[in-house]
Amino acid sequence: GDRVVRSRLGQIMIVLPETDKRGAAVVCQRLRKSIEMHPIRCAGKRLDLKVEFGVATYPENGNTPEALTEYADDKIIEGHSVLIVDDHPQIVSILKRRIEARGGFKCVSAPDGEAALEMILKDPPDLIITDVMMPKMSGYELIGRLKENPVTRDIPVIVLTAHNVKLDRMKSIYPGSVPVISKTDGFDKLIDLVDTLI
Repeated sequence: GDRVVRSRLGQIMIVLPETDKRGAAVVCQRLRKSIEMHPIRCAGKRLDLKVEFGVATYPENGNTPEALTEYADDKIIEGHSVLIVDDHPQIVSILKRRIEARGGFKCVSAPDGEAALEMILKDPPDLIITDVMMPKMSGYELIGRLKENPVTRDIPVIVLTAHNVKLDRMKSIYPGSVPVISKTDGFDKLIDLVDTLI
């Protein structure tokens, strides 16, 4: 559909009809890269601009333009929430430290899919990073439950696994829509994906 752009008091609001939260996140990422590639200069000096994005979708986050704008503003102030689902505390600690160091992110964690599902239904995060093999409820089942629920099906998910042997199988199960990354490849690719998906 048509894009509507409005600006006020240093804020730019872009309305994208028929676009879900993931599509809006892609637009935000492209805008960020475009701003980085085309710096603004004043009196011969480069201006360093702080660019922050907040995304709200109708009707999940509000039914009026005012409510949607308020939700997006709150996301900028609070930072985007990332849920890390893994039963290895050291992995959770590394991911939390690296993601929050980028600024604008707040990480919470759950030790298994069952605890994660309870947290998600109570307060849906902006992004989920999940292991596959966990006690009580696996990453497979967690993703399946999320995709069945209209409230949670559009939350972006990244699968992080230590099982290289099963990597190809998982990529075939989640073709394109759910990125699958091996823990043995390091976390740089995952951290870049976090910026892309939110």
